[in-house]
Amino acid sequence: RKKKREKRESSTQMEVRCFRCNHMQTVTRYATSTQCGRCSVYISMSDYEVKGVRKNVLRTRGNVVVSRRGSVVDTEIACHDLTIHGKYSARVDATGTVNLRNSGVVQGQLNCRKLMIDRKCEVEFPDGVVCETAEILGTLKGNLTCEDKAVVRRTGIVDGDVTAAEIEIREGGEVSGETEISDDIDVTLPIRAGYNPSAID
Repeated sequence: RKKKREKRESSTQMEVRCFRCNHMQTVTRYATSTQCGRCSVYISMSDYEVKGVRKNVLRTRGNVVVSRRGSVVDTEIACHDLTIHGKYSARVDATGTVNLRNSGVVQGQLNCRKLMIDRKCEVEFPDGVVCETAEILGTLKGNLTCEDKAVVRRTGIVDGDVTAAEIEIREGGEVSGETEISDDIDVTLPIRAGYNPSAID
């Protein structure tokens, strides 16, 4: 499984998930946009940097960076990789890595490939996190579920339960809830019904 992911990440192709029906399809990394092969919705592939206050929804399968002076409050971000240095209280739909470098709140359940919480950051996940891998150097408030490995570094704190195929808690790291090892975790989002299912390959 890991070899497949590494091969996928290093190639000129990338997997794109539809915003509307969750259908997965392969697209060249050089594309600026594509169309869902199942429900035909338009999918932007553009990268964005948020430098000011953004309150409207941002949907792309490119990468998004929220700068130190930027903020995303009471809105939604859908993207591939997401890095946040500024203020945030938003719903997040990511297909790549989510790197949180400032304290804030992620509304709704977060689904991503990899979650990283930087040291001295305190992030609230009221509805939990579901990802492939996680590396916690700061504080995660909520439940964490990983298909592969969850690592809590010596400065890391998880104020909730951790369920993963492999759990590593470094000396000094803390988990306040229960820990459970499970090989039967699938983080793939189900395809939503009602969007032209006859078009599936």
